[in-house]
Amino acid sequence: MIASNGLTEADYRMFELSWITRRIVDDAMIRRVSSSEGAELIGCDRPGNYAGLAFSYIWPGETRVRDYRLRRDCPEMERKSDGSLREKRKYLCAPGGRNKLYFPCGIKPEALLDISLPIVIAEGEKKTLALYRLANWNSAESRFLPVGLSGVWNWRGTIGKEPGPDGGSRQVKGSISDMQRIEWKERTVYILFDSDKRSNTSVREAERALAGELKSRGAVVRLIDLPDLPNLDKTGADDFLAHPDGGPERLLALIDGAKMAEPGSAGEILSRAGIAELTAESGIDEVEAALRKLRREMNGADNLRETAVRNETIKHLAAIGIQAPAQLVNAALARLEQQDETRGIAFPETEPWPKQIDGSLLLDEIAALLRRFVVLPTAEIQAVTLWVVHTYAVEATSICPILVINSPEKRCGKTLLLELLFNLVFRPLPASNITASSLFRAIERYKPTVLLDEVDTFLGDNDELRGILNSGYRRSSAYVIRTVGDDFEPVIFGTFGPKAIAQIGTPPDTILDRSVLVNMRRKMSDEKTERLRYDRVSEDLLPLRRKAVRWTKDNLKRLTDCEPQVPDELNDRARDSWRPLLAIAESTGSRWAGYGRACAVKLSEGKSEISKRTLLLSDIRDIFRQTRVSRMASTEICSKLIGIEEHPWPELRDGKPITACQLARLLEPLCIRPRQMKMDMTNIRGYELDDFTDSFARYLHDSSSMNEQ
Repeated sequence: MIASNGLTEADYRMFELSWITRRIVDDAMIRRVSSSEGAELIGCDRPGNYAGLAFSYIWPGETRVRDYRLRRDCPEMERKSDGSLREKRKYLCAPGGRNKLYFPCGIKPEALLDISLPIVIAEGEKKTLALYRLANWNSAESRFLPVGLSGVWNWRGTIGKEPGPDGGSRQVKGSISDMQRIEWKERTVYILFDSDKRSNTSVREAERALAGELKSRGAVVRLIDLPDLPNLDKTGADDFLAHPDGGPERLLALIDGAKMAEPGSAGEILSRAGIAELTAESGIDEVEAALRKLRREMNGADNLRETAVRNETIKHLAAIGIQAPAQLVNAALARLEQQDETRGIAFPETEPWPKQIDGSLLLDEIAALLRRFVVLPTAEIQAVTLWVVHTYAVEATSICPILVINSPEKRCGKTLLLELLFNLVFRPLPASNITASSLFRAIERYKPTVLLDEVDTFLGDNDELRGILNSGYRRSSAYVIRTVGDDFEPVIFGTFGPKAIAQIGTPPDTILDRSVLVNMRRKMSDEKTERLRYDRVSEDLLPLRRKAVRWTKDNLKRLTDCEPQVPDELNDRARDSWRPLLAIAESTGSRWAGYGRACAVKLSEGKSEISKRTLLLSDIRDIFRQTRVSRMASTEICSKLIGIEEHPWPELRDGKPITACQLARLLEPLCIRPRQMKMDMTNIRGYELDDFTDSFARYLHDSSSMNEQ
């Protein structure tokens, strides 16, 4: 059966195998032509078979066909240097025709000027039509605007003529006029060329040149790298979408995780920015415009490239008589991310996801990712998931609970979990050792998420560092004061912000009391996880970071105003710690609100009352209950405490058991002091049961009066 456009069922089947629907084909006004029709269409009088498919080039919002491009069924073949054959002149246009951009039908003209709508540029009509389907796949709104090139270099073309050196004229090459009709400034543009660009130098050069052209127009350019797929010589967007190992979801993930385009060499950057064209006659407005363009061109440059460009720009501006060139260039090249000049501590800003995000689905995605790589119970997975999003929403809360990642032994996955957090949280600042002064200065300057590993090797008895960690828990008191400079001027440093610490063994009581505790265990042989690819984890998790930024941005006021339902089972400190996490859970809907409350209760069980002093009170209460006496000597209490092998008293300090003096020091803050008393006609120091009554009632659960027994 042949349609009115001449297309056969075999033609439609060919398009379907490229992930292009019949409706998209019909709307695109593609038609089948005979050899004579094809030759006439492109104005070709050379012998050959010109039967094939004619693609119509129509500008969005118009109905007139501007041009045709012919895809021949039976092009000539030529032999390559390796002896194999390849098709020659498969795609043809009319001789002398200007290069044009290709658009699927149905695109509205206002989309060309809407900079909030990203653009994906591909080579070829079929790829562009497949991307058009992807842009609208399972979505009420278009995800992006697909734009097609008839060849990787065909965004350029002849734009005029100029006098030649022999007195004649020569053609002038430049970007085609269609490029001027699209708004590029501050727009995200993705370049999606075939996978053979890795081996094809010309394609790589075309990609780099196109990226430079777009950046010179103010676009934010990202490059999509398609992987090679089985049974294909090379992979294009249409091939990838239709392949069993590809598909729409995976291509969308590649688009979301596309890397920033490299800026090119220093010379190329200066040329595109127009710095070299500035002369002594250039006005300050021209200089400013060139420097602003230079700033855009530098997006993605490393420190070495930036230094080279900075020096050359300063040298050129000084040579043409510009006053204070270094000051102008430094202002223009102020880093888009906060950076420490001496150590290179950088926090690249994460672009928000372009569409609104369903919070519950975001939490689901993060939780699913964690399950892929680490072995943790469900409650711990949910707690870590909420804490990750919390790092983006610190502005909405007055409490920052410390995420404590604890394990009884090495090789339980602490460092792996920290690696995942490093690629998930807001502004991660990792360290395996840090001093107190470095910590509060880093927090004050960068407002990072601090990720500390191997804490058991350097926290120990470091009271100052522990105090800094503790102080960052509550916003109202998250400050330390230090004197700086030769004049010893008092300066306030803020310490408020999210922190995660990983260690073997239990952290100090004061930290634990301000924490959300995640207990890790070594993986068993039958517990399967995926192996983390450290070389690409940052790129793979970029979509989750962008989604977290967008969801938090859209819901910040809601989080600020939220009064979450906190379980009654939690004590006062635990209620404070979990409130910001439960606010996030409730803001995403009832399902995660339930998850949050359940894991808050489970992870707080047995944690809130395990400080050394509270444990001591509990053990002394048990001793008095068991012995049924009203007074006891200090030495006897110590003896019975030492008999509790699972508690710290047998090896309280330096492997030695608790002494009467240590017992007294632990009880002193509770206003419980040893008395002089006589027992068995001997003067001893000890304690009355009544001395403990008030503390039992205040600090222990199940604190019924001991005297009622």
